[in-house]
Amino acid sequence: MADMEEKIRGVLEVLPGVISDLKSNSHVLSKFGISVTPEVIKKLEEVKEKLEFFKNKFEKDIIEVAFVGLEKAGKSTLVNAIIGKSILPSDYKRATYTTTQVEYSPENYLEVFFYEEEEFLNEVYRKMLKDVEYPEAERQTLDSVSLADFERYFEGLKNTDKRYIYDKYKGNLENDIKETIEGKEKIKRYLRGRKERIPFSKIDEYRDYIVDKHISRAVKEIKIYTDALRGLENVIIYDLPGFDSPTFTHSKFTKEKIRKADAVVFVREAENPSIRRAEVEIINETREEDGTLLKDKAFFFCNMVDKLPNRKDLERVQHDFMEELTRHDIYKKQERIIYGSALAKLQELGVYEESNAINGLRKLELDHGIETLLDRLKHYNKTERREVLYRRINHLLGVVEEEVQRLEEEISKKKRHSSAVKVFAQKLKEIEEKVKRSILDNIDDFHRDVKEINRTKELSRKISETVREGLVFDSLVSNEEKESVKRDINLKTSTFEEKPIEYNIKLRDKLYVLVLDKFTKTIEESVREKLLSISNDLKEKFVKAFEVSPDKREKFLEILEKHFEKMGVNFSYEVIGLKKFIERFGGDLIQLLITNPVGSPDREGKFKEIERDIYSLMAYDENFNPDFPIDYKSLKLRLLYQQGDLVQEHTIEEVRRLLSEVLKSKNITFGKGKEDYMVSLLLNKFSLGKIKEMLNTIKHLPYVRSYEDMINYINNTTPDKEEFQIDKIKNSSTYEEVEKEISKDVDILREMLERNVIKAIGLERMIVNHITSQIQTIKNWVSEMSTDFHNFISENIDLIAKDVETEIAMLSAYEGVMSRLSDGLDKLLKTLTSGGR
Repeated sequence: MADMEEKIRGVLEVLPGVISDLKSNSHVLSKFGISVTPEVIKKLEEVKEKLEFFKNKFEKDIIEVAFVGLEKAGKSTLVNAIIGKSILPSDYKRATYTTTQVEYSPENYLEVFFYEEEEFLNEVYRKMLKDVEYPEAERQTLDSVSLADFERYFEGLKNTDKRYIYDKYKGNLENDIKETIEGKEKIKRYLRGRKERIPFSKIDEYRDYIVDKHISRAVKEIKIYTDALRGLENVIIYDLPGFDSPTFTHSKFTKEKIRKADAVVFVREAENPSIRRAEVEIINETREEDGTLLKDKAFFFCNMVDKLPNRKDLERVQHDFMEELTRHDIYKKQERIIYGSALAKLQELGVYEESNAINGLRKLELDHGIETLLDRLKHYNKTERREVLYRRINHLLGVVEEEVQRLEEEISKKKRHSSAVKVFAQKLKEIEEKVKRSILDNIDDFHRDVKEINRTKELSRKISETVREGLVFDSLVSNEEKESVKRDINLKTSTFEEKPIEYNIKLRDKLYVLVLDKFTKTIEESVREKLLSISNDLKEKFVKAFEVSPDKREKFLEILEKHFEKMGVNFSYEVIGLKKFIERFGGDLIQLLITNPVGSPDREGKFKEIERDIYSLMAYDENFNPDFPIDYKSLKLRLLYQQGDLVQEHTIEEVRRLLSEVLKSKNITFGKGKEDYMVSLLLNKFSLGKIKEMLNTIKHLPYVRSYEDMINYINNTTPDKEEFQIDKIKNSSTYEEVEKEISKDVDILREMLERNVIKAIGLERMIVNHITSQIQTIKNWVSEMSTDFHNFISENIDLIAKDVETEIAMLSAYEGVMSRLSDGLDKLLKTLTSGGR
């Protein structure tokens, strides 16, 4: 064992450096016919991790024991009996949902590790959706899929060529996803991505982390540290959800965990310990890479034996169970099967007082079996487990030796002339410096051009024009669609008379979807087109800087695009999150004007709900004047009752005109500053109608002769308490009137979308900010003298440098790679072949 530990340490001293060299220079080696694929590097990295894992096991003599079986078989009770305390939940009414790890510590406490939300989405939720091939699974969030959406999709699989998915996951993964969606609000509260330490004194308060079918999903791992394992300090215990766990993802995790465990204890109910077909398949199919079968490390603890009525029944169960294990070829030896009662052990320790388990065991002439189980695990750890570990480690070392021998043989065949290397190393350096300067200069020019779009607002103007032309009632809803709505209304009644109220509601419902879709697509398509144009322009800067010839341009751009993806540079419009901004600034307004008939209670209610947001939108109007208050009354009249004007500037100018008439008639003059103050004062206190009435009165009052007289009169006039005047509202009484009413609402909406909403979204600002972030990533890549940029040039030298022989230029960039790698491989090989395995 000591020789094996020494060999592992020797390999781990050299292997990381070899992997690093292979990773950094794989393209160089590949150019010279030395095969270093990503799969080879990944294989060696996995071997390194496993060897580090086994090294730690050797040093600490750690044995990992997984307790698994069907739900309610008493796994948690058995673990409680081993550690001598009631820590794990063992109520027969509750299943274990979360994997729990138990190990020795002089202190008694729990550590609960929670997922971060994004981590939970990627590692749990989206994986489940991918398994059932849910549309755009990799982009879904806990809020984006409703229960109804999922049920509709999953049931729909029955009638498609994906029926096999439905049959495979019906009832297990299906329920798992449903429970996640149902409990999403509960789950999200715990997705904190942190660790919580809990003393044993509060353990009852936190058992939901283990047993609650919703909360437990937010838990990544639970570790229990207890002094009750004194004498078993090297043992790590896992209480795993059963193969029949109600949680599909936990069931998958159980299968993965038992592969890695040193010993697996299958907990059975002694009254019926029979092995299910699914368990037999898992036990026989689960095999380590070295060929170790799960049955080689399997133990069976038949729990609750105290429930058997007599010795004869016990002997029958023992005989039948051993025969069944033999029949399924999973019987190893008699010592691997233990009969006992975890509850009796806990009763003996005084943990459970109300139990007859001990009496049941006495009747059968048995003990509780816990010490027997532990003794046999200890014996296994010192004997058979070593054989299993040796096989595992020798297999890993064999993988390393095979790859090392191949690489060393290939590298030893490659001979290069150092004089050529030096000449072309200098050439490559000159090319790199020239390209770097050119790229940085070109990118700075490009960035200045991009910032211009925020000043010109060209994109917003283009979208406004498209909205102006496309959001017209008659072009949105065809005559055929109108007639279809009318027919649908008539089919539900016995008469064919016009029903304008129903027509108004149904036509608006159809129009709402069309308007929202049209407005959203108009913005998305315009932004997509703009970003595509910008990204193409940026890539052309690279083509220019690298002086790529026309015949190699397409290939170069393809490689550059892949490298951008690798760095996380993304010019896709989806990254900006346009939809949330469109909904934020335009969604409620579209709903207000399109779905609710004029003057209806629903329209008034919706307006009250979003009133502040609408007033905020007015500040984005190009005619907005911050020195004068918005005429909220006129705005409300316009939006609720199609009366008045939306534009603030019209109201201000109308008051100026009326004031000018009064001053002229009374021969009063004063400066613009005083005029602005008086206009502001009037608009702050009175509606437009009241202002007209007041100025007309002032015109005929003989005692008002100066600016001061007018200010006094205005200040002494009671503020306008009447909210607004509404012209008599007549509900649309014919289909034609309904269409005119809706058409006018579309006109009002179009005006507000064009003048306010598009400006509020701030498309140019969003694009510039996004592009600036991407440019900074690219500049860092180029300017930091990073190995990655150096590698990019050397990897693609054949596309860039027309007068440099590719193979030698590549080699010149990595002059010392061959000798360094050769030394490392030689050390590895000597370590691997020293002594026997």
